[in-house]
Amino acid sequence: MYSPKIREDLVRRLYQLAKRKGVSMTRLVNLDLEACVNDEEQQMAHDQTVIKELEAVLVRAILKGAYDGKNVEGRFPNHQRTGDHGTGACALRSGGGAEHE
Repeated sequence: MYSPKIREDLVRRLYQLAKRKGVSMTRLVNLDLEACVNDEEQQMAHDQTVIKELEAVLVRAILKGAYDGKNVEGRFPNHQRTGDHGTGACALRSGGGAEHE
């Protein structure tokens, strides 16, 4: 199984954080990664649901002749932009962080 290389500066920080929390580094990292992956999976599922709902609204509007392709802002009262569900700290949501690889 692939084991990613963790940057040395992060290992030191993780060690100190785990020590302060009284847990092992492995437990700390597993808990944080699990929370991040769960958040990302939930956001992706939500996004897919919203896309399907908006597609259905658009198809109905086209079939009714009510869609002219112009300004559609405010025409979806049941849709709320959710943005980032978490703190924004998860690299999965922010696109990675490949600059440190």
